[in-house]
Amino acid sequence: MRRTLLSALAVVMTGALLAGCSGSTATGSAEGATDELGIAVIGPLTTYDPILSDSGVAPWMLQPVYDQLIRYTVDGGFEPNLATSWERPSDLEFVMTLREGVTFSDGTPFNAEAVKENLDRVATAAGPDASLFSKVASVTVVDDSTVSLALSSPDPSLELTLSKNLGMMASPAAIDGGTLATAPVGTGPYTLDAADSLTGDHWTFVRNPDYWGGADAFPYDELRFKKYADANAVLNAVRAGEVQIAYGAADTADAAKSAGLNVITAETNTVGIVLSDRDGTMLPALGDVRVRQALNFAIDREAILNTVALGYGTVTDQWFGPQTAGYDEALEGTYTYDPDRARKLLAEAGYPNGFEMAITIPPIHTALIQAIQGYFAQVGVTVTINDSQANFFPDVQKGVTPAYTLQNAQLDLFSLAPNILFPGGLQNPFKSESTEISDLYAQIATATPEDAAEKWQKINGILTEEAWFVPIYNGYTIAYADPRVNVEIWPGMSTPWIYSFAPTS
Repeated sequence: MRRTLLSALAVVMTGALLAGCSGSTATGSAEGATDELGIAVIGPLTTYDPILSDSGVAPWMLQPVYDQLIRYTVDGGFEPNLATSWERPSDLEFVMTLREGVTFSDGTPFNAEAVKENLDRVATAAGPDASLFSKVASVTVVDDSTVSLALSSPDPSLELTLSKNLGMMASPAAIDGGTLATAPVGTGPYTLDAADSLTGDHWTFVRNPDYWGGADAFPYDELRFKKYADANAVLNAVRAGEVQIAYGAADTADAAKSAGLNVITAETNTVGIVLSDRDGTMLPALGDVRVRQALNFAIDREAILNTVALGYGTVTDQWFGPQTAGYDEALEGTYTYDPDRARKLLAEAGYPNGFEMAITIPPIHTALIQAIQGYFAQVGVTVTINDSQANFFPDVQKGVTPAYTLQNAQLDLFSLAPNILFPGGLQNPFKSESTEISDLYAQIATATPEDAAEKWQKINGILTEEAWFVPIYNGYTIAYADPRVNVEIWPGMSTPWIYSFAPTS
């Protein structure tokens, strides 16, 4: 029978946890092994194919099965994984030396041919992260343990790209058999227990006895992911000891603290409005920088943070977050709450009576847009809402409205910024462009880290002065954990990663 401590302890420990005690958790046995770890999720995993999964949501449910070529560390660095080393012989080459003696869980050898088959699929499969690999022109097998990537233009972000979904290696046999979406096969520390999993409800991963990293590399014998309907259901599950780790939410975080849970937070995204029609193609008013600046002066960021995000975040006047190379503390305070100044700028731009503006939002931004509506109305700007539901990104890409709200990931600017700043970007539907920004970006590709940071800050200054966005606050990723389980949040990631999961004692 599958070992479990959770069901036996859940009822006993619920009362203690609610009283402020530490609650149930998987614990070590006399031999030092541990049983299972329960993890709550709200968004279900839709495919086990890492290339077809969104790296912003799915990694922690794919990491049990798949190793990445490069490991992204919690301090923002990189370390060897399936690739033991890598180098850039030139700006247009990226060469990796691969770990030898590794096999996929189906017995297929891991080698350079397997890496090439995985990476060649990125372009043909056209998954949500394919653009991150767009500068890779070809993948060549040098020998059994060496692969070389030829680039069409320099890409300083390749290490990060290969440390997320696109760097997860799947068995060529599973790829060729067309079964990867439902039956994952990797080289990772766990394998899927299909008999104890139900698509859309729960997923169980059991220890891979042949894992190349050894049996002690990960402390838990099983990882059990369980889907819950909403944030309250997630909180109740952690309280009851059904799970020990959960993706949290601002509106339940205080209750989690009161229940004795550890609440882990990290700034991972910027929340605000993208003024995508900044040339005034659809809405002429937005073509005037004074109007865009007025919208920035019109809102009380602190009040919105406290009412919408319940204080879980920090207000900001810039689109690049503190964890990016482009963040410039000197830009904070550029747009203080000043509705009188907003009205004056609107009048100078020829809109003394304001104007109407439609804004597209995803479902999670209902409260945010209602707060924005109120502040904009005070300076004469009437906001109509396009609540796009599941069509949010298609509506954004088609330019259905001249602006949209966004929870913008803040991590690697080189790979993410073009999508929203340059004419070819899917989140820049009106194809606006700044030649100064484009020139700086081109220089960043081959710059030293210090020079790149300086140039990113120059770009940030331009964006802030020209008011391409209305940034409001840097939002937190929130996680809950039983006090006897360690959890960390990796920089820029929206979910905790399994690599830190361990008993705290």
